[in-house]
Amino acid sequence: MIYLLFFILFSFEEKNPAILYLKSQIALDEENYKKAGEYLEKALEANNSSPFLKLELAKVLSYEEKFQEALKVLENFSPPDNLLQSYYSLKFYLYLMLNDIEDALKAYEKIKEMKISKENLSFLVEAIQKNLLKYLSEEKPDNSIKLLQIYSKYFPKEIKIQEALINLYIETGNLEEIKKILNTMEINENTYTIIINLFSYLLQKNDCSSILNLSSSFKDLNNEDLLSILSYCLLKSGEIEDAKNIIQKILSLNPNNFDALRVLLEIKIIEGEYKEAEGLIKLMPKEKEEQVNYIRESEGVLFQIQGRYKEAEDIYLKLLGKFESKEKIKILRKIYYFYKGIGDCFKALEYAYKLLDEDPEDVFSYYRLAEAYLILKDIENGLFFLNIYKEKGEKGAIIDVIWLLLEYNYLNEAEVFIEEMGSYEKELEQKNQILGFYYFKKGNLQKMEEVLKRDGENPSSLNLLGYFLIEKDQRIDEAISFIEKALKSEPNNGSFLDSLGWGYYKKGDLEKAYYFLKKANFLEPYNGTILSHFGDVCLKSGKYYEALLRYKQALSFQVPDMPDVLKKIEDLLKKYPYEGLSQF
Repeated sequence: MIYLLFFILFSFEEKNPAILYLKSQIALDEENYKKAGEYLEKALEANNSSPFLKLELAKVLSYEEKFQEALKVLENFSPPDNLLQSYYSLKFYLYLMLNDIEDALKAYEKIKEMKISKENLSFLVEAIQKNLLKYLSEEKPDNSIKLLQIYSKYFPKEIKIQEALINLYIETGNLEEIKKILNTMEINENTYTIIINLFSYLLQKNDCSSILNLSSSFKDLNNEDLLSILSYCLLKSGEIEDAKNIIQKILSLNPNNFDALRVLLEIKIIEGEYKEAEGLIKLMPKEKEEQVNYIRESEGVLFQIQGRYKEAEDIYLKLLGKFESKEKIKILRKIYYFYKGIGDCFKALEYAYKLLDEDPEDVFSYYRLAEAYLILKDIENGLFFLNIYKEKGEKGAIIDVIWLLLEYNYLNEAEVFIEEMGSYEKELEQKNQILGFYYFKKGNLQKMEEVLKRDGENPSSLNLLGYFLIEKDQRIDEAISFIEKALKSEPNNGSFLDSLGWGYYKKGDLEKAYYFLKKANFLEPYNGTILSHFGDVCLKSGKYYEALLRYKQALSFQVPDMPDVLKKIEDLLKKYPYEGLSQF
């Protein structure tokens, strides 16, 4: 009788879902997932309709990494409201572990507005942590972003997640989402590092507009490195007064901040404040070799822009003797452009050959050689090196060849390459622009306008169309409208701003002409054409000192109409000696 009683009690225990569930939890505490699963299966045999037990069994199977089996348990299963969160959290986990991010995200959609319990949150976090590195290594930024967005929703202040999201948004070019993160980010020493890394990356890509856009998220910045990047970007965007204000803030924090002093030096040189620039050079820190080399190079530019060519030459040649490899090539290029800029093309030719010897793999060396020969009116050697450049360069190199020949008025030779370009199977991106330039040189404005308009809203084509019309004094107002359209796409393009300023000059609006050419000058401070245009605007505005300053600067950077500029300088010095211009 006693045995029968024990048998009945034992049978009752083995079939009681509640007792079997408790046994499964004991087994789970002991990390005996297999035993826990067996208890839950028995419990379901006794109560097959229990959604709670099905969910628990699916969880145990997930611990054993039996993800497909766990999903099978959840098939044909409509969870009650009190289990919705657990059900979809688990499905998110299972789908993600099976590399099915699409269904995982569908599961998350069901619960994203709910307040997630600690247990269910652990499923979400664990799934993301286990799979994020996999998606990152597979170069799937969109999937990684979606997972990190879920993670950051529950841990918005976690710096590592913010940094990871920023890096992924950089990869996908999503600046708006970066801005959202920056808007919520607490500014401290840790986050400064993230922001500086972000801005440094964008700076390497010359993307100052994005830096300035993102920097609007911050107020009262006091980090020197970050402020230095902003001051440089403001300078390169032509926002000079804002750049000066930030530099003053940096120097109030640290009077010896080299980066801030470097931006200030560039402003002084461009503005023609040469004595202040020389004084600043004396004050700049010279603790590191790269600082000393930068200062010497800046002195070279300062002497060059003043027309003190012998002193500039001495500095560049001394720098050349200090460097090897990449730095040496950089200085060789600077010397080449120095001689070309001041019109000593025999010397420029010499250094073009030295560049080729130093770096035979640099295809552009053949272009430099060709350019020097064309300036020297040696068309035979010019064509020889242009053909080498075309053959060794990329397919678009033929565009550079034609442009160079047209620039130096070798129209017949350019026509040969234009005919060759027409035989290319693949349409070249700048084909219409080069044809527009050709027809402009030929004086066929109708054909010029026709080919450039084929490019629709292409900003470079719109700018060329506007500029060519202005050069021929045709339909100035319409030409200005073309350039303004181009500037909507590229507001900090120095060449476009030069075209616009030149248009207003031709129209007689000297105030606007001065504004746009001054900004163009800051964006491209060593462009002979811009400096010459700027000088003309200053001259007509009665700013004689500044006109002379810009003309003198233009002479140092290969101004296309050098005889005309020299004549203007001579006339100014004769006509206005009382203005103190005779010092030039």
